[in-house]
Amino acid sequence: MVWSGVHRAFVIEAYLKNGGFVITSERLFSRHFGLDRNAKVPDKKIILLWVRNFRRTSTALKRKPPGRLRSVRTSQQVEAVRQADLRNVHPVGTLLLWGFLIGV
Repeated sequence: MVWSGVHRAFVIEAYLKNGGFVITSERLFSRHFGLDRNAKVPDKKIILLWVRNFRRTSTALKRKPPGRLRSVRTSQQVEAVRQADLRNVHPVGTLLLWGFLIGV
């Protein structure tokens, strides 16, 4: 299940207020959000991860690393791009300029 920032904040606060008892935090979570006994609640591993991250970063939200994700350059990807470029129809001026640049 995807947990929102509100869910994370509530669990972290409940954990810290109750002396670090995970079971108590889970029960308070169920009661607060009106869930029944069999509903899915954050487990011990998740709660401890959220608390650890909160202590390190002072935020309950999950941060993404800055910048764009880099992809791995493989020979198959390079060849696929090369073939796609060869299939594209270029205006004559572009082809002449490209030939000049590569020394043809």
